[in-house]
Amino acid sequence: MTDRSDPPASGGRPKKRTVREIVLALAEAAGDGSIGPGDVAKAFAEERRKPGAPAQSAHRWSRIVREEAIGLARAGKVQILRKGKPVDPHAPVKGVIRIRLVR
Repeated sequence: MTDRSDPPASGGRPKKRTVREIVLALAEAAGDGSIGPGDVAKAFAEERRKPGAPAQSAHRWSRIVREEAIGLARAGKVQILRKGKPVDPHAPVKGVIRIRLVR
């Protein structure tokens, strides 16, 4: 995995990661634990914040994070958890969720 804090070879700002990349990176960092969609939304909003600008509300990205996590679960890369137990990502997923990397 590459360190995104390094400036790109072409100069300028580091490449902004997609929601999918952030979900996978944070889930990997959590090891056997899980992450919340809010953690991903905060990281995504922070990466998009312009230097010197106030922090954005991460809430606006929550729906997108949830959809990406469900897509990753359908692809077999992560598990969606409800009350600590995996749920079927092909069925409607309602309520509070957590995300865990498939090992």
